[in-house]
Amino acid sequence: MKKLQFDPDEIMMINRKTGKEIDSVKFLLEATKDRWEKVYAEELGKFIGLAGNTDSKILAYIIINRDNNNLLHGTYREIAVKTKTNNSAVQRVFKVLLKEDLVRKVRSGCYMVDPKIIRDGTNYKGIVTFKLWEDL
Repeated sequence: MKKLQFDPDEIMMINRKTGKEIDSVKFLLEATKDRWEKVYAEELGKFIGLAGNTDSKILAYIIINRDNNNLLHGTYREIAVKTKTNNSAVQRVFKVLLKEDLVRKVRSGCYMVDPKIIRDGTNYKGIVTFKLWEDL
């Protein structure tokens, strides 16, 4: 399944009932025919002590760009360029995520997102992903 291309600077959402604008970084939704996955990047950020649009952009990028094994490929510099942030902001976010054990470093430029937080796929795929996580 191809991941959605998400640029929070280009997307604006409006609550149809209230007419209120919703920051697109706060709400990520990927839907397929028989399943869905929803993550509130800003709320996750607040939970782990990160706040602000820059941190939310980086979290959103991590969530959207992880592969089906929950791996994120990219150096801090590459992530900074793709999120239109800076290297120190990416380092700060990853420092918190690593400290809280929400991501683990697999090797240089490759991180795994905790499958207890977010993952997709079948139950079998989930078991394999959890095993990979535990082996890190």
